[in-house]
Amino acid sequence: MSFRSRSSALAVAIIFILSTIAQPAFAASCTWQQIKTPNLGDGVNELNSVIAFYVGNVWAVGDSSSVESGTYEDVIDHWDGMAWTSLAAGSAPLTQLLSVSGQNKNNVWTGGYATTTNDANTASPIALHFDGTQWKTTSPVVMSDWIPARFNAIAGVGSAGAWAVGSRNTQYGPQQLIEHWNGSKWVDYSIQIQQNAQSDLYAIAALSSKNIFALGSFSQNGQSGTMIEHYDGTAWTTSLESSDCLTTMTALQPSYVFAVGACGGSTAIDFFDGTKWSSQQGPSVDPSTIISGISARSLTGVLAVGQIPATRQGFAMFFDGNAWTNIAVPNPNKDTRILNATAQVPRLTEFWTVGTAIPKFGAWRAISVKPNCT
Repeated sequence: MSFRSRSSALAVAIIFILSTIAQPAFAASCTWQQIKTPNLGDGVNELNSVIAFYVGNVWAVGDSSSVESGTYEDVIDHWDGMAWTSLAAGSAPLTQLLSVSGQNKNNVWTGGYATTTNDANTASPIALHFDGTQWKTTSPVVMSDWIPARFNAIAGVGSAGAWAVGSRNTQYGPQQLIEHWNGSKWVDYSIQIQQNAQSDLYAIAALSSKNIFALGSFSQNGQSGTMIEHYDGTAWTTSLESSDCLTTMTALQPSYVFAVGACGGSTAIDFFDGTKWSSQQGPSVDPSTIISGISARSLTGVLAVGQIPATRQGFAMFFDGNAWTNIAVPNPNKDTRILNATAQVPRLTEFWTVGTAIPKFGAWRAISVKPNCT
């Protein structure tokens, strides 16, 4: 390029520099692809959790209900790269699956709870394992005085292990439940009950058999908050106690953890760098926002999802390594969108996200979408 004079060249250069300084960094964005998803029941259909091993091997779990009978059953969906295949696992009557996890395509775990009637007070934890060929029911530890009890989250660890967390009934109210599958049976690891204390664990992230985090809440003597517990291969100890409204978490090798939530119009984001916890600045959100799922492909690619009940919209925010940004969630059918969980596809920029859509009339529909985020 040629310039007529040195003065005009200087003016152009100054304008270029100023415009470059003033130009904000590119905001994170996601393109969303809606996928045809099976719906077995004529009542409520929902997917609560998802895990992706590669493009052609994705598992999602949830439940489906019948209006006529008033009953529901567990649902396990599998994506083979072309379409979903839906299985009514039938592991027990009145079963809801809340979490799915695994180490590879031949070692997948799912957990939740089953009831003997439509009364949630009869709930007991349930866990199933897939060995590459079929799903088999296992038998968690359940004491008669624990009912109601449930697994809220499960994590496969190593070639044969798994950890599950949730809550159980005690004389003081609900208390956290921690169980370990040691390769042949479930073992109760629940921490000793503290008088007048209540707690619940609803997320788990495992980096190895000696590096596991569990997220939950506690209340005792009029005080309440969020807790993150850590297992080092020997014992569970408290890693973080916070007043932040944290609701979900994910881990990233070698020892990174993101824990997020939303409360009163603000997002809460705590990050563990392998040594200590620190807070990250998050975007402002609608006060009704609930964050229920998160997944990380790297320290520069983290997606969190949920719902905005006040506007009936799905919620998403993305971290690109520099900042968290709110991401618009498409709603082509103008129904109520609830995004329950998300999972990154290894070595790609896309995620799988699952949940439910509630139309003004008719059955709740299970949904699955693939956001590609950059």
